[in-house]
Amino acid sequence: REGTIIAALVVGFIARIFSRMLHFLPGVLFGDRREEEPEDIREGGAGFVVAIGREYGSGGREIGRKLADQLGYAFYDDEIIRRAAGTTGYSTKLVEEQEESMTSGVLYDLLTQMYTYAPAQESPKDAVFAADGIHPETGRSWDEYLDRDSFVRKYLLEEVTKNYDGGVTSAFYYVPEGEAKLYAGPAWDYDAIFGNVLLDEMNSDPKGITELSDHLFGTDLYSALMDLEPFREAVFYCFETVYLPLLEELLDGGIDRMAARTEASMGMNHIRWEEMDNRHQYYESYEDNLRYLKYYIRERMDFLTEVWVGGEVYRTVTMEVEGVEWRKFYVRDGSLLGDLPVPFLNDSLFMGWYRTDGKKYDPYRPVYEDMTLEAVWQEVE
Repeated sequence: REGTIIAALVVGFIARIFSRMLHFLPGVLFGDRREEEPEDIREGGAGFVVAIGREYGSGGREIGRKLADQLGYAFYDDEIIRRAAGTTGYSTKLVEEQEESMTSGVLYDLLTQMYTYAPAQESPKDAVFAADGIHPETGRSWDEYLDRDSFVRKYLLEEVTKNYDGGVTSAFYYVPEGEAKLYAGPAWDYDAIFGNVLLDEMNSDPKGITELSDHLFGTDLYSALMDLEPFREAVFYCFETVYLPLLEELLDGGIDRMAARTEASMGMNHIRWEEMDNRHQYYESYEDNLRYLKYYIRERMDFLTEVWVGGEVYRTVTMEVEGVEWRKFYVRDGSLLGDLPVPFLNDSLFMGWYRTDGKKYDPYRPVYEDMTLEAVWQEVE
């Protein structure tokens, strides 16, 4: 994974150098396409930006809003995060977590390598992220840019297996020779599926709809696609007619047959990697790990069937510690979540879980909506 990031930085760096040398080329090829700067960006005077750092509960957001009103400046808070995410294709979580720790040059390199060769007005993301799935400039539908069937099957493969790397290192896209559409596939890099990696408790929970955004470098692409009814309905149909029978086949002897065929390889693999820290096996015996695999697939299949076929609604409760996702819980709409685990932070006293609107979490109130809870601390001297 480190190699992926390094490659991105190198390509971005090279692209930056050549973009400076060839800055005149777009004008020669496509004409002068400069547009007027949006009015909301120019508000408050040219070149002036007021940045306010704040701590939780300090009222910094309200102070910033009132200051902007008095000065006649445009006010940006979470909006700037959403704009950056929508422009780059990265998840809002990644932009929010990294925007204060990454240098602008590093971010520029990562983003430049993504879009150096993409024609700005023909970018599929502009159609996918539009509310109606129609490109705002060309009027073309999202499925004129993306091959619907391959993206549906690719998404299902990652979601059904709950692949932690699904939107990152397991992602591969291509344009077949002679075609204009972007295709998803082939399938590869599946060591972190079906709870088969000891990363965190979110990965080992068979419940939940990830939309491939759980990873730090995850994307909002599939979340936007699932907001489009034609894509969503195609996912539900393919799950019920293709993936459900496959999962049933795995549970009805398929896993046992594969285990028998790979028994010798498994034994040799254990000999070769005997001294290596094994993050992929929780149980001592191979047999118990197979039992867990069957358990996970059954639970995962039942959950997705309940939601996608039966129409059951679950709510996602995300718990954050110091701005980083720590746990996720999935609860039926209108049910109680109950008491939550207590985190630990050096030299700090845990004061409780608070919603993003500042209200303290109440374990006796049913959950009717997705929500994020933040751990609040008091320093201990």
